[in-house]
Amino acid sequence: MTEAAPAARVLVVSRDDAMCAQAVQALGGAGYDVECAPDAASAFARAEAQPPRLALVDLGLPRREGWTSLTRLRALPVPPRVIALVARADHRAFAQAIREGADAYVFRPFVAADLLSLCEAVLTRASTPPDREVRQHIRRLVSAEVTVLSAEGVALAAGEMANLGAGGAHVRLPVCLGPGTRVRVLLPVPFGDALVVDAAVQWNGRTASGFAHGLQFVDLTLARRRQLADLLDVPGD
Repeated sequence: MTEAAPAARVLVVSRDDAMCAQAVQALGGAGYDVECAPDAASAFARAEAQPPRLALVDLGLPRREGWTSLTRLRALPVPPRVIALVARADHRAFAQAIREGADAYVFRPFVAADLLSLCEAVLTRASTPPDREVRQHIRRLVSAEVTVLSAEGVALAAGEMANLGAGGAHVRLPVCLGPGTRVRVLLPVPFGDALVVDAAVQWNGRTASGFAHGLQFVDLTLARRRQLADLLDVPGD
């Protein structure tokens, strides 16, 4: 558990009882104070009465209740950090959630341990100001499937993306790729056709379930740079 977890209040906005129960069990067991709301109106009322530090918003709610919840929570005087819960194949919602102000993203169904790790990362980042006001590359926290190919286009491994920026990504894979290895990354967000970006491995490290890798994007065309900038909602070149 990180220092961000104790006493942190989390509001889960979803009508999926099983998913809510999974979130309550995973986060409540780690010391979070978790409450669930089934729609935008009740979520906003509870957030006004007792502001949460973090909200998990299911964007699959009917009548766009998830999107309404995201907008209204982000408009509070002291808005909570928001993690968008996105259907595994709904990449358009993933891209739109970035523009709507979500701080991080997780595809559902999710693994409880991954959700807990993402929540802790979001709250830790929120409580730790960056050393510089302006960073070279804005990073978006995201828990999403990603496929890594060889430079020749042969599939190497499927894994999980932990964050995405205009200049690179952090991915977790079941195999270890050495620094300097050239790869191609099939990003989980399509722009018409799937977006494939060339990258070089900068570092690797062992994790409980495999290996973490830092990737730097290379040989980006102007069109690719603009696509990434548009997705991440940052100024392009």
